[in-house]
Amino acid sequence: MANISTPIAPADGYATSARSAFNGLQVLAETQRLTANDLARNCTLLAALAVECALKHFLATTGTPNNNLRGHNLVDLWERANVAGLAIEAKAPYWCEKLSDVTTGPLFFIRYGYGATGALVIPPPLLVQEITNLLTTIGI
Repeated sequence: MANISTPIAPADGYATSARSAFNGLQVLAETQRLTANDLARNCTLLAALAVECALKHFLATTGTPNNNLRGHNLVDLWERANVAGLAIEAKAPYWCEKLSDVTTGPLFFIRYGYGATGALVIPPPLLVQEITNLLTTIGI
């Protein structure tokens, strides 16, 4: 068990959370034990968390103060990371835009199981592949 009395730097915390969420995504993406809707929703939420934390880790390591990393807009984080020097495309890719819709946009309520539930289906293997590339580029 981690020693919770030892402060963790924001960049380190973001990296740990990104890797943890990604590990969960990898396990879920291979499962046959969930319904298609449950699989899609859970993989989407873990993917969004992994991307958010990975991008915040990068920005924190480049000197962005933690109080400037508030919010969950993945498109904004993606573009800020690119401007800060991360070797990614300037415009967030489609899959990142769709994940951002879940964190801040019209699909926000998918996390609660109502509203637009099921409206977003990005194949889990695609999410795993794209997030693997992102984490590798960042060095997490």
